[in-house]
Amino acid sequence: MTDQYDVIVVGSGAGGGTLARTMAPSGKRILLLERGNYLPRELRNWDPRQVRAGRYVSPDTWYDAAGSPFEPQVHYFVGGATKLYGAALCRLRPADFGEIGHLDGLSPAWPLTYEEFEPWYAKAEWLYQVRGLHGEDPSEGPWSEEYPWPPISHEPLIQQIADHLGRAGYHPFHVPRGIMLDETNRPASECIRCNRCDGYPCLIHAKADADVVAVRPLLGMPNVTLLVDAEVTSLETDPGGRSVTKVIVTHAGAREEYRGDLVVLAAGAVNSARVLLRSASDRHPAGLANGSGQVGRNYMCHTISDVVALGEKANETVFQQTLGINAFYLAGDRARTDHQADESGSWPLGSIQMLSRTEQPALRRGATRRMFPDPRDTENRAVGLRLITEDLPRPDNRVTVDHDGHLRLSYDATNNREAAMLYHELGMMLSQADLQVHRWESITGLAGAGTDHQAGTCRFGRDPATSVLDINCKAHELDNLYVVDASFFPSVGAVGPALTTMANAIRVGEHLIRRLRLGAKGLHPRGVRRAGRQARTLVHNTLPGQRAGRGGDVTVDYPLLDVFWTMLWFFAMCVWVFLVAWTIILIFRRRDLSGWAKAAWLLFVIFVPLLGVVAYLVARGGHMAEEQVSEYNAPQDEAYRAYARYEAQGRHGADELSKLADLRDRGIITDEEFQRGKVQLLN
Repeated sequence: MTDQYDVIVVGSGAGGGTLARTMAPSGKRILLLERGNYLPRELRNWDPRQVRAGRYVSPDTWYDAAGSPFEPQVHYFVGGATKLYGAALCRLRPADFGEIGHLDGLSPAWPLTYEEFEPWYAKAEWLYQVRGLHGEDPSEGPWSEEYPWPPISHEPLIQQIADHLGRAGYHPFHVPRGIMLDETNRPASECIRCNRCDGYPCLIHAKADADVVAVRPLLGMPNVTLLVDAEVTSLETDPGGRSVTKVIVTHAGAREEYRGDLVVLAAGAVNSARVLLRSASDRHPAGLANGSGQVGRNYMCHTISDVVALGEKANETVFQQTLGINAFYLAGDRARTDHQADESGSWPLGSIQMLSRTEQPALRRGATRRMFPDPRDTENRAVGLRLITEDLPRPDNRVTVDHDGHLRLSYDATNNREAAMLYHELGMMLSQADLQVHRWESITGLAGAGTDHQAGTCRFGRDPATSVLDINCKAHELDNLYVVDASFFPSVGAVGPALTTMANAIRVGEHLIRRLRLGAKGLHPRGVRRAGRQARTLVHNTLPGQRAGRGGDVTVDYPLLDVFWTMLWFFAMCVWVFLVAWTIILIFRRRDLSGWAKAAWLLFVIFVPLLGVVAYLVARGGHMAEEQVSEYNAPQDEAYRAYARYEAQGRHGADELSKLADLRDRGIITDEEFQRGKVQLLN
């Protein structure tokens, strides 16, 4: 296996796997490094006792701010954390790309607008086969294309809840899901609509995770290499500190080194920061790409609460993760009630989605018998919901590495008061559907659970003093280092980061293909603005619910300028081939050149074509027109001369033959003499 590649991608999850999938058709040599291995495919994938016991939690030890060790509940597999995600693939709202005020502070604006980013949302939705329907949720932004598949239908109880909430003005919508369910042809459907989705590996590979959708289709390609059980420990640069020259890997217990023209980190927000901080050198004493001091800072992971609501009717739903509510996502929603203490209508509280069907072992883990005296009855009547409130970026919420190389995560959750308001609003809302809410557990507060939806440790931006990456996700301080996991988020919104990470990976992947094709050190960020202007036209010219006619394959887009340059280069190449061929033909046709001279010219033109053609044009340029005219006229002149000879010979021979015949008739010559003269004339 070679140690030199065009692109080295560290991590195979939502960021790394998607970027590799985007770049692979370019033919560039890609090395995909994955710290873990393939998640085992076994019946225990769907055993709730095994899953809840941590069978698929990867062993790792981090330390909190006080120096106490904890297990971070991470998943190091091909496909990354998407192997166990619920495949809820929601877009950030347009407001999330701007500055938003919260009770605990400001959520900063992104350096790109929603309209500029939107085209890659559509591509990610098609690549990950998302089932959904635009236009149901008033908080969502405009879209350039409808989802590739219709939304997953509600089962009877969930449909009843949706109807109640719709009549009350809460605008329930179908949650976009990346599962391969074909409800129009169930016998041929890959997904069987089970209750083992969120938090479980998919035994039948019917969940659109990065392993199944992005990585596995690449394994047969000769230009893509996947190396598993390969943990990247650090990066080394050239003496000037401007380019990464080596990727240091621990593989099968041994140190290995790999080189790539471009290096892309996608190891997760925490581990990408760890790699950069461990790569400190004389040129980068605070860590690689950390001249701003921002690497590892502004860690975010959402404020999450899981809630059980109980109804009077038995819940016979199998797959209930189809319903979402964003009525409280933005400030000033009319459907809100008045919160007694904090005026919740003035603040953006977050999103609400359904959880997977509550299982008995999971219920026992999250609730006490004092809260639920009859767990079996509770399970039969329970409906699970997840509340997600935006977590704000704080400089002190950060990843650091101590002198022993241990990773330390310092984190205090933000927006807890808004999360409490959202819980209050949930209770009032569900009363419209005859459901009674019971708090189950605050996920964010559990030990090790503050790593869900991790984001923000290498934010992107236009100012190198306040960001780590530029708007193409290239490190400000290095020419060939990119980061494409959720590290780049300046803010995290109140929906899962998976789809935004996937969309950004496609965006950066297309940028890298253009960069490698042009052989440039980088493309100017104005290219993103240009693409955004084209995107805005596309978005706002598509009516709500209108479907654009594009297939589901995600390929590299050619902006208008790229199309122009491609056509120009193709035309120039055709002209060049014609000139070389025509020069060789002219040399062969030359009658004034000896064999040695022709051989010399041919060798010159064949082995040094540019100089050979130019030299021949300079040497013979003044006579080439005359030669062409002469060569063109030669066949016509020869034909004319032949015709003239024929005509002249024809008339002269006839006269002489007539005279001979007259002499014979008058008896002056004999018949024998006539025949001899006739033969002479005719020959």
